[in-house]
Amino acid sequence: MAQLFKSKVFWIVIVIIVSLTVVCTTLGVLLSQNKVNTNLNQSTNADYTYTDTYGDWTYTVSGTNATITKFTGTTADVVIPSTITKDGTTYTVKALYNASSSSNGVFYGVRSTLQSITIPNTITSIGNYAFYQCIGLTSVAIGNSVTSIGNSAFYGCTGLTSVTIPNSVTSIGK
Repeated sequence: MAQLFKSKVFWIVIVIIVSLTVVCTTLGVLLSQNKVNTNLNQSTNADYTYTDTYGDWTYTVSGTNATITKFTGTTADVVIPSTITKDGTTYTVKALYNASSSSNGVFYGVRSTLQSITIPNTITSIGNYAFYQCIGLTSVAIGNSVTSIGNSAFYGCTGLTSVTIPNSVTSIGK
């Protein structure tokens, strides 16, 4: 046993254990006092993306921009937000999700209750199937920054009587 206490390896292991204990204890105290930022955001990693919710909206963030991916509300007259603020960071809403199928469209779940939609000037792209078969939709006001409207974005919107398409739109899908 006396030989063990004289060993350099023994003392190195003891120093490592004590050091790790101090570091873990300090980190635990800092975390409990909210002094360590555990969230990645666009200021630390512009390529970091995540999905979250904001009221009736589901969205994906990439850098400082947000893309609306789903609306789950029951409101008949909808105004899409131009910005979304989460944990003190504000993201500009730039697009309506470019769905790969009609059942993934932004407003798919509210097809019969949605009556009017206002798209803000921050949005540049309306994705495929965004309003697919929104049979209750009668009026759409598209913001002046939209440059593209995806395939089948308004397919089956049989109640649609008023659409304002700005001059900024240069591409409209099938």
